[in-house]
Amino acid sequence: MRHPFGYLRILATTAPLAAAAAAALAPPALAFDLLQGLSNIAGQQFAVPRPAPGGIPAFRVALVLPERGALREAASRMRAGWRIAAAVADGYVAERPIEIVEIDSSLPQKALMDRVRRASEIAPIDVYAGVIGARTAELLAVHTQRENRPLILAGAVGDDALARTCRPHVARTSFAIGSYLSTSGRYLAGKYDTVVSLAPEGEGSYAMMRKFTDAYRAGGGRIVEQIWVPDTQRYDWSSMLARATQAGPKMIYAFFEDRNAERIVYQHSTALAEGGPALTGPEWLFGPRSLIRRGRHADGARFLTTHLPALPLPANRLFVDAYRADSGHDPDLYAYMGYENGLAVLLAAAELHGQVHDAGAFVNAMKKVAYDGLMPRGEFVFDETNSAVLLRAYWVEAAFNGGEARLRQLEAIPVETPRDVCGKPRR
Repeated sequence: MRHPFGYLRILATTAPLAAAAAAALAPPALAFDLLQGLSNIAGQQFAVPRPAPGGIPAFRVALVLPERGALREAASRMRAGWRIAAAVADGYVAERPIEIVEIDSSLPQKALMDRVRRASEIAPIDVYAGVIGARTAELLAVHTQRENRPLILAGAVGDDALARTCRPHVARTSFAIGSYLSTSGRYLAGKYDTVVSLAPEGEGSYAMMRKFTDAYRAGGGRIVEQIWVPDTQRYDWSSMLARATQAGPKMIYAFFEDRNAERIVYQHSTALAEGGPALTGPEWLFGPRSLIRRGRHADGARFLTTHLPALPLPANRLFVDAYRADSGHDPDLYAYMGYENGLAVLLAAAELHGQVHDAGAFVNAMKKVAYDGLMPRGEFVFDETNSAVLLRAYWVEAAFNGGEARLRQLEAIPVETPRDVCGKPRR
């Protein structure tokens, strides 16, 4: 594989192996230098320049993310990651200026697809990106197949979203969430031998929690109770947590995010007596609302995360510094997913000299890019189903100090990588 970057000057000053890597690079295929770009934009607000009228046609990316609803804040952080990736590119792919067309996926289905069609009528969309949620992914997969446009998913939209159909024009730059939940279940069974789970009602939630509970039992843990909460209502989470403690579990595993997650973290720290069950859950339980706005209440919280802001990789340090300069706090799951989604799209486009003639060829080019030293999480590879693979997770503890919560790594663990093959996802 030919590395798409030609200079990597900043990496050469920060990584011992950079000199050997730089010597092996072919002539540059991009109009920008990733890590130099990150260094140059530190401290700036990120805005992608719009193409000048009558100039070279823009490289148009439809970034499809919700602007309302429960995932609104998560989507805003994903957009911020995408903006940084575009700013790293200096706003261009080859000679084409980048134009990000934001489309609100929280619209009703018909209104959403009308908006998608109108966007492509104004000028052709080169790539569709972003997306949180399997339903939106499926709608866009059908549309983009007709249009012969690549769809590059940023969110962890479920195990079967890619493996069941294996559309050659669809790829995912995040990971299959089932592998993260299965790893979590087995790992946590070795730390807490009894658990009460707390999760919203719904088919998607049932399926995801089954991944966790099956692995937890396989690891030797015992499920004391599973509490299912209608997600359309608000609750006194202190009483809900009190119910969860009655059987004396060692751990409460909560499968919520955003506002509900913040309330659960807050109530757990204030309503339960010291020495009660530990509270943990997926990394989005302890998102920015919990770790920043409720920082002191998240102090000491432990959970598994897929990205560690303190990971000592040059590309990660520069991304984190750029994100902090833009937002004032550390990036979370959605921020790094947005950044890696944007970077993978722009790198693949640059390999094709800014031209997207065939959706499947674009996905193949993206899978062949050499990402060594470029992504915040480190190694970045795709599997047969066109999904990036999660290779490791971090058991971390939140420490509140100086008005901000930061994550401290306690252990790095390998992730159970899925063995999906096209058309036959394995359970």
